[in-house]
Amino acid sequence: MDVNAPRVDLTGRCAVVTGAGHGLGRAFALDLAARGAAVVVDDVGTADDGTASAESVAAEIRAAGGTAVAVTASVAEPAGAEEIAATAVERFGRIDALVNNAGLVHRQPLAEYELERLDALLAVNLRGTLLTTRAALPAMLAAGYGRIVTIASGAGYLGLAGQAVYGATKSAAIGLTRAVAAEGGGRGVLANAVLPWAVTNPGRTRLDWPAEDLAAVAPRAGAEWVTPLVTYLSSPACAGGGESYSALGGRYARVAVAVGEGWLAPGSGPPAPGDLAVAFADVERLDGAAHPPSFEAELAAVAERLRRAGGLDANVRSPT
Repeated sequence: MDVNAPRVDLTGRCAVVTGAGHGLGRAFALDLAARGAAVVVDDVGTADDGTASAESVAAEIRAAGGTAVAVTASVAEPAGAEEIAATAVERFGRIDALVNNAGLVHRQPLAEYELERLDALLAVNLRGTLLTTRAALPAMLAAGYGRIVTIASGAGYLGLAGQAVYGATKSAAIGLTRAVAAEGGGRGVLANAVLPWAVTNPGRTRLDWPAEDLAAVAPRAGAEWVTPLVTYLSSPACAGGGESYSALGGRYARVAVAVGEGWLAPGSGPPAPGDLAVAFADVERLDGAAHPPSFEAELAAVAERLRRAGGLDANVRSPT
């Protein structure tokens, strides 16, 4: 590693981490606290000894010399989300970073999916992320500074068999993140998503992918390989928003929304389906693709192209 790399220092800042009682969330909370942040540790679960898991992690932080307070509110309820944000403001006077980590996962083919599980996943993975972000935004916007990191999933961006519902909730959370980035970026609030892969509980994690692939990434499957990216995106060192980043096996990469140059239909009327059949190779091409940060940016790009092409020939519709 680069010995000259700057240390991310969060002294004097406040970070909120949801789902922080175990696994990835616990690792995020511990690292943020170790770098000086006061941490609001939220989790609705209980530890093995029956105590609130949020309090166990908060106590662990305090025992190491850090500052933390536990909250056991549910992110899926408006009152719970407001309690989490209010605790940060009341105890520490600010919210500098929010890590939306709380989430549920259930793996089952869509055709066989048990619908009684649907509401629970939507409530935590999407509604909870939305409500907690909404509750934290006023303090961030008032301060002109904030960092929001939403833990999404490659299942939501790239797709994964058996995780249609989980992936849909995480894909929606990515869309939410990009919208929040568009709304808050000009006011100092940056929002990004992380697509992690980590094994924090081997006994409860299904690992049925090719053995040779798992063997290659397994040594780098711990939470400690995801934490550096989340900490960086939660800090002032992060200067951009509206993006998604993969953390898998120690490889960190931007996962981009790409819009190809495409085919611009000629003339003033819409093309026929047959026209698209003929032009579909151009529709699918991604060489020279752009990465618009928002829908407005894509609209502006197409509008500019139409202005440049002002003299398009009259459209000749095919019969099919």
